[in-house]
Amino acid sequence: MVYGSEDERDQISTGRFPQLDTKTGIRYPSRRAAAEAVAHEYSIDARDPFAWFLIVKRDPSRFTEIILQPHTQDIELPTTGQLRYIASLCMRLGKETPYVETMGEAGRLIRELEDEDAYRRKQGRR
Repeated sequence: MVYGSEDERDQISTGRFPQLDTKTGIRYPSRRAAAEAVAHEYSIDARDPFAWFLIVKRDPSRFTEIILQPHTQDIELPTTGQLRYIASLCMRLGKETPYVETMGEAGRLIRELEDEDAYRRKQGRR
């Protein structure tokens, strides 16, 4: 696994790998927290620094690592101005305002709406 995103690098530097307990469905913020919560089921001292590894050795399918979604913070959100302009163009054209997630998507939508507005003006149907 390539640890390229900021979330993944932060995850490595803090040593926190979120875990999902497949038996109970509980999510734990780290391996340590997961080991402390279930150590008693395996007769392991919860304070043992190797408790996690002992549990996984005995029951490998007990936990699943929750992979953080990479590049979630790298997405550029549309600006307020773009969203307002899209809303005004849609209102002028009599269309419902669509949901826009990224700045690039907003730019593409603005170009399409401006082209449609120019076409309608040219045809005399506004």
